[in-house]
Amino acid sequence: MTTLQSLALAWRAVLDNRLRSALTTLGVTIGIGSVIVLVTLGTSLEASLLDEVGDREALSITLAIAPEGPGPPFDFTGTSVFTEHDIDELAALEGVDRVAPQGTVSISSLEHRGESVALNQLVATSSTAPALEPVADGRRFEDGADEAVLDAAAAALFPDDVEVGDSLTVRFDDGDEATLEVVGILGEADRFAGGIPLGAAVYVSAERFYTTTAESPSARREQRVYPQATVVARTIDDVEAVERRAERYLADASDARELKPGGFEFALISQRQIVAQLQEILATVTLFVTAIAFISLVVGSIGIANIMLVSVTERTREIGIMKAIGGQNAAILKLFLMEATILGVFGALLGTALGVVGGFFGARYLEFSFVLPWGWMAIAIVIGIVVGLLAGLYPAYRAARLHPIDALRQE
Repeated sequence: MTTLQSLALAWRAVLDNRLRSALTTLGVTIGIGSVIVLVTLGTSLEASLLDEVGDREALSITLAIAPEGPGPPFDFTGTSVFTEHDIDELAALEGVDRVAPQGTVSISSLEHRGESVALNQLVATSSTAPALEPVADGRRFEDGADEAVLDAAAAALFPDDVEVGDSLTVRFDDGDEATLEVVGILGEADRFAGGIPLGAAVYVSAERFYTTTAESPSARREQRVYPQATVVARTIDDVEAVERRAERYLADASDARELKPGGFEFALISQRQIVAQLQEILATVTLFVTAIAFISLVVGSIGIANIMLVSVTERTREIGIMKAIGGQNAAILKLFLMEATILGVFGALLGTALGVVGGFFGARYLEFSFVLPWGWMAIAIVIGIVVGLLAGLYPAYRAARLHPIDALRQE
């Protein structure tokens, strides 16, 4: 019996029992569909997060200090260690486009049209800081000017809507007062510093308002000193090399190495690291939930094995006739294996289609970027073939081992 003949007989056997075949493939369909849905949602979530975190500030490397050993990635106690000399030296490193220092300015009140908001500090930085992206309305502030840029969360704090061109009255802890012109409002995207979400922020010029100073060990004079700085690489290919150069400079020649307190070390966080961590976490979660979904496949394979055993029992006399007219054990084995494989493949194809549809609507509902897991779709088809083969192996072997005389006695 040729392979084509075996395939035709197996297909006829499947069609002769349409309802039973459909119910048999249902277990495989549900299993494969569950896997595809979960993997699709996982890859779509990963794509959405990478769009959110990876694109924005993709060239940025945030520098700060952190306590040695395990703990938070940054020290937010306000310890200032990066002098203006360090900022200039970092900006001169090969592959660096610009460096934006960042610090905080304590305030006692911030008012808009006579209404105060619960904000006790301003964020002082330079006009080139990546944190000032994207500006949804207006522009960046100018260095040295009495201007401010608000993020969306800060703008929402005020009882009255804040618009570009409005004035804010700020009172500092030392009693001084200044009027800030709102020149820009950032978009709705979450603000990140080294991958850490920030709250409401009002950005002002460090050149104009930041006053924290220390003596620079290199320059031998008082300079502004900052708790944080952001190094921006020229291209995405420069990020890794720039990170190494910045780390080497901080460890060997910076003012910061002498100004940082004992028990602290430098922390360099790039979007590349954040993206890698996110991918690792998402891969672990996806693998976990996919492993659970594979239980359905086990159930589906048991269903195929059970139905194939029933089929062998029902067709015992048919098997005896085939053997009596010269059918070999290999031909009988191949026939039942093909039948089981057809059931597995159909279950995999239907499951893949349902999984893609389910993943699409799930991604749309959760507002993720829809990404098809092409690799998993191919794996699903292979799994369907393997499930069919394994589930049909024993029933096919049992059918092939039947003695023709005993088989012909069956009614």
